[in-house]
Amino acid sequence: MDVKMDSNTIDVLINFIRNQEGWSMRELRDDLIDEGGLMKHNINGTNFTVSLDECSVIWGCDEDADDICLVEDLINDYGWKLLMSVCNMLESFKNQECFLYKDGE
Repeated sequence: MDVKMDSNTIDVLINFIRNQEGWSMRELRDDLIDEGGLMKHNINGTNFTVSLDECSVIWGCDEDADDICLVEDLINDYGWKLLMSVCNMLESFKNQECFLYKDGE
């Protein structure tokens, strides 16, 4: 079945993402990090979670290493760029014909 995606529906979805309507980037980020165990660390058999603002991305491996940014800033900036890219893809999808298939078709 050929259908066109309603551009109003896509606009609502884009605004939902861009304006953080009913969700928070910080909560989403924290949930993903917690669920994925991304900042878990183990020292001498003790597990703990490292705070995002306590970790840095560095270039180099000696005392002359350069701090690039905090992991928190990297995740925040990348997360927003990813979401804005998704919004751009949705924007370009508006009024495009697509095919919907039901199970078994």
